[in-house]
Amino acid sequence: MKDKVDDLDHYSADQFALQLTPNGNTLLHVAAEFGSSDCVRAILSKCPSLLRRANTDGDTPIHVAVAREHFAVANLLLNFAKSEEGGGAAAVREMLRARNHDGDTTLHLAARYDFWGFFLVNLFTEEDPGLDHGPNKAGETPLYLYVERGLFVEDLSQMLKTCTPLEYGSPGGKTALHTAVIRHKRKAMLHIYSYRLLLSHVHMCLPLTFSCKIGPTHME
Repeated sequence: MKDKVDDLDHYSADQFALQLTPNGNTLLHVAAEFGSSDCVRAILSKCPSLLRRANTDGDTPIHVAVAREHFAVANLLLNFAKSEEGGGAAAVREMLRARNHDGDTTLHLAARYDFWGFFLVNLFTEEDPGLDHGPNKAGETPLYLYVERGLFVEDLSQMLKTCTPLEYGSPGGKTALHTAVIRHKRKAMLHIYSYRLLLSHVHMCLPLTFSCKIGPTHME
């Protein structure tokens, strides 16, 4: 790995900017994909403008890092964005609110791929409480994805407390509360209900009526 980092020393900022894969990945995308923190640091030191560069799928390096579950690299990218060289608070907001061509933000991807949940979801919501929580092109909000996966209720509570405005919808017109009912997540239901989510109808059923309709089940 040290040899690979040393090789990067020979590149100028312009060379870093011009090196692209067929789908538009920069060297920073590639380093993020493989989870190489050392290479990420070396690239950012030479060409910080790559931090928010998107590929042909609209993915920025932090999208790639999160989707590949390289959370140390995602944290490194975020910390660099906070620095003066990285652009500071405005850069953090831009990076975390960026959507790829599927309409996913980093928060969508964290809810989908971070098994432990508490790391990235809490990180993003605390870094930018005004983060866009709207649906992606599939109609999935980060909250829906989080509940659908049945991740940690404590982190669901943190998301509900710190994210404003928060959207609750999901594909098919169901809310995250409907999803909690379907997935038999009693604690998630109670957390969501306590924060007064909008209880929109699906098949003319409110979530609690919907629970009765699908019948008695074991709730976790």
